[in-house]
Amino acid sequence: MQEQDQELREYELAFLVREEAEVKDVATRAAQYGRVTNPGLVKKLSLAYPIKKVTSGYFGFLRLEAMPEAIVRLEKDFEIWQQILRFLVIRLYGEKAEGAPEGGEKPKRGSRSAPRTEAAPGGSLTNEALEKKIEEILQ
Repeated sequence: MQEQDQELREYELAFLVREEAEVKDVATRAAQYGRVTNPGLVKKLSLAYPIKKVTSGYFGFLRLEAMPEAIVRLEKDFEIWQQILRFLVIRLYGEKAEGAPEGGEKPKRGSRSAPRTEAAPGGSLTNEALEKKIEEILQ
């Protein structure tokens, strides 16, 4: 294994469960895979649509330090665990994290800047500029 795989990494686990008592179970089970560093707040939510015939649940999050292999096992365990309606695990990048983007920022999803357009007198687009932009979009 590579040396970087042997280091603990920081992750955040967000989850949605049916009952408030199950929040404690999630933290206990997550602690089996790593060290829980910051249990977050828990809030009751009404869901926008039913999940497994449930219309409300308790949303919470926690941070933990764990090995990457342990996170893979945690995700597999949580996928089959009936009490969890939904969950998401993300890796947090620190300032000195290996492979982190410059400045310790999270990677950004692809975003394009708005294309420049030529304005006709009066502030509106010319027909030629409009047709050119439509061609660029369709390609």
